[in-house]
Amino acid sequence: MEKVAIYNLIETIQTDNLSLFSAYVKGNENICMGRFPLLTLCYMYNAKSILSRYRKDLAKISSYKFVEEPTILYKQFKSIVGKAIRFFKVDNSIVSPLEFLAASKQDSEVKKWYKCFVVSDELKASLKKIYAVDGIGVDFAVGKIKIQHRVLDVKEKKQHKLYAIFAAAAVVVVCSVYVIFGLNLGLGVVGVPFKISSAYQLSQALNTSGSYVLNKDIVIDDAKGIDRFDGEIDGNGHTIKINNLQNGYLLKINNGDIKNINIEYGDISKTISKSQSMFVATNNGSIENVNIVCGRLGFTCNKSDDTDIVVSGVAKENYGNIKDTSVLWNIKAVGVGDGECFVSGIAGNNYGEIDSCSTAENSSIELIEADGCGIAAYNNSGAIIKNCKNNSTISQVSDVGGWSPSVGGISVTNSGQIQNSYNYSNLAIDSNFDQVVIEGYIFIGGVSANNYGDIARCVNYGDIKVTSEVVAVYAGGISGYASWTTINDQRVYPTIVNCGVDCTLDVSTSKDTGLTFVGGISGFLYGDVKQCYSLATFTQGFDQKKYYVGTLLGASYIEFGFFNDDTLCFYADKNIVLYNENVSCQIGALINSGSIYAVDYVADTNEVQIVEDDALILQSEVYWNEKQ
Repeated sequence: MEKVAIYNLIETIQTDNLSLFSAYVKGNENICMGRFPLLTLCYMYNAKSILSRYRKDLAKISSYKFVEEPTILYKQFKSIVGKAIRFFKVDNSIVSPLEFLAASKQDSEVKKWYKCFVVSDELKASLKKIYAVDGIGVDFAVGKIKIQHRVLDVKEKKQHKLYAIFAAAAVVVVCSVYVIFGLNLGLGVVGVPFKISSAYQLSQALNTSGSYVLNKDIVIDDAKGIDRFDGEIDGNGHTIKINNLQNGYLLKINNGDIKNINIEYGDISKTISKSQSMFVATNNGSIENVNIVCGRLGFTCNKSDDTDIVVSGVAKENYGNIKDTSVLWNIKAVGVGDGECFVSGIAGNNYGEIDSCSTAENSSIELIEADGCGIAAYNNSGAIIKNCKNNSTISQVSDVGGWSPSVGGISVTNSGQIQNSYNYSNLAIDSNFDQVVIEGYIFIGGVSANNYGDIARCVNYGDIKVTSEVVAVYAGGISGYASWTTINDQRVYPTIVNCGVDCTLDVSTSKDTGLTFVGGISGFLYGDVKQCYSLATFTQGFDQKKYYVGTLLGASYIEFGFFNDDTLCFYADKNIVLYNENVSCQIGALINSGSIYAVDYVADTNEVQIVEDDALILQSEVYWNEKQ
């Protein structure tokens, strides 16, 4: 279906034109616009005539023919539901009609039409999750769904009070009731936040959906962790000092808005077997201008094969927005066991947006058999990190072979977007494993250790140092390793665009079998690199035995075709790099099926320009820095 036809069909649904809709969809009832089946769109635009005629037919459809997804549909979804689609569906699956009705709080419609749909276990689980955000329980029977009654939120309660005021004409009395109500229960209303002056009041507030403001600094001797907050709280620049954190978080779920708070911890030393966050376990709402300061933190992480342990400064998982927030900490994490352990300054898993956040100067992350980064360990597909800065030194030591040490300035693994972000501090990995049988690699990058998404307008100023006995190394000024991934059965290729590097790359291995792939921009790239500059210097040069080093890329992939029509699996355009006497080429090696196919690849000048004077890079059209 062409774009014009798609928009015509959307307009037909908007105007509830039944005859035109019937003509458009005849034989195409299973069309799905991006993530929106036709029936979901009919509910979104309240097309009553179309729903009356087609609701039952469209409800029976379970497989779809996907067409282009107009962005206006996502805006329409957000305007109705109140939040972006990622808050309800973190993957890229479709938004079924029942899920939309549940997310838009049309509970009566869900109950009425539930019997018409084919309901899978996955859909039941999704409906439970959507309702759980509002604290509502859901039960299922054959052809039926039972939904708990909703409790009036703060805004609705206020409206009901206003109706009572007008009906009784008793303004003075109601105002008196409000004063008593507010003082005793601590429940502020929109526009009239309740002032918090004690640890007890703060604990009570975080269990409600009211509006609050901190009136003074608060000390919490024994923070047990609050389950869920749905309201608004303004710290007003005050500090919450926490002497002891019992659970792995201060707040389990944040669905509200939290801003302008300083949180201070003393020294912490403990052994953990589950994830730890210094603030929120799961953020579905907004966190803004929250500054977390910690003393010396020491964690021994008991890793298991089926559980990832994440230690984060702000949120273990972020589905919402974290903005203008910083972490100052000096943390040492030791991973014990066969599972995974990650340390990240802001978030462990990011599914939402992290904007203008940073690790503060004088921060440090020291790791033993644990991976780490400054901002978000996993930046997942559809997630965004932008305008962020890492000022924390990050180092990892590893003595085992079944582990792949990974360190990134901003992220360990990026599958989403990283924009306008900078790494200022040094990154290092030291691998002492020296056995013959090796499982795993070393990945290290100034912005992301592994990149499967998009990195744009980012700069790395931090030096990168790796020493290894035999474990192979992928190291780069922007990314260590960058390759394609699969989303919705489609290959998606990584891009590195308008990025810069000004650092030293020092990578060495002791044994001849310890291969290294080192690039000014990326250690390995299967994707696009465009309009980037590199002022990187290299302490190791080109060596056909084990050092594969390029001023742009350490290595890329080549696919063999018929009649010598071989295909290079990188696209380079208008990059400029500094000549280095230790490095003789722009791409150190071309790889196929795990073997070195060619070495010393010299790119076209339109792809990569080499200059001997750094002043020529500073004057080039692709150069920029964070002040520009």
